[in-house]
Amino acid sequence: MNPFASIDTLGWILIAVVVVSLVISVVALIIQLMRKKSQKKQSMPGAGAHQHPHAAPPFAPQQQWQQPQPQPQQQPQYPPTFTPQQQSWPTLPEDYNDQTVSLFTGNPQQSNMPEYTAQVRYDSYRVSIREISPEGARNFDITVDGEFNIGRLPSNHLQLANTTVSGVHCTLTVGQDCIYIANRSTSNITLLNGAKLADMRPIKPGDTLHLGKVQILIMDINKNAAY
Repeated sequence: MNPFASIDTLGWILIAVVVVSLVISVVALIIQLMRKKSQKKQSMPGAGAHQHPHAAPPFAPQQQWQQPQPQPQQQPQYPPTFTPQQQSWPTLPEDYNDQTVSLFTGNPQQSNMPEYTAQVRYDSYRVSIREISPEGARNFDITVDGEFNIGRLPSNHLQLANTTVSGVHCTLTVGQDCIYIANRSTSNITLLNGAKLADMRPIKPGDTLHLGKVQILIMDINKNAAY
């Protein structure tokens, strides 16, 4: 006797549903196990053949620190010296500039000069003057050699005993070819031919100086022998 003969159509449907459910459950379980196995492999060190191109390497050897080497110091270039054995002055480097001060102005000027320069020698001058002041008038000669101070104090080369004259009012300075005058007073002015003396100016015979109420006429200027 066939044991399945008594099962009707509804029973077969129920059996089919149960079998399909079991198959689906088994397939789902297999898929879940495969996923867990794949995740376990990826979590292991060094797993995965493909890494991000910008990812840091798992191990980088540490570089050993090296002490920096001192840089050699560049020796300054000094102007060459002149020896008697040389026939001419040596050639100076292009970037060598010696600072020299111009005469009477005090302003530095650029000049390419050798290390040794000749000493400048100036002449002395004999100046004939006429002094006119409220105290009277007189004629006399002075010798200007280097710097010659004029003022009220006895320490000046020429003392003018007048209260309108400053202690050191002006200075005469021997130049290369003439005599220069400059105002030295901070409270009084010096007039040269009626004009206020703002800087150093040369003087010549016929010029007139005003120091307060004292008038000085330059009668004559003669050059003495060189010293």
